[in-house]
Amino acid sequence: DELRKALEAGGSKSLGEVQALAEARYWADNAGIKVQNDRILAGELPTEASTVGTVGCEAGFDGRSQQLMMALPVREIVNETNEPNEMNTVMRNPKRPLGE
Repeated sequence: DELRKALEAGGSKSLGEVQALAEARYWADNAGIKVQNDRILAGELPTEASTVGTVGCEAGFDGRSQQLMMALPVREIVNETNEPNEMNTVMRNPKRPLGE
């Protein structure tokens, strides 16, 4: 949803900004998991897990633009398709795989 919003706004937000917005929304929607994780980290709950339901992000380097992926504007990422309207279709129907 955050990626779609960023693209609808022109795509100038970076991948890192979109990820941060999505993570903030995740934690807002899952406040109970955040409380549980805080209790696990504080040693209040007996468990072998270090946390549950955590969000992570791994990003590399875009050789074409010579930028970190997290700094790349999202419009640069979605324009990699050969079909000019394919990403618009995917954003309207995210369960539709690319190329169909």
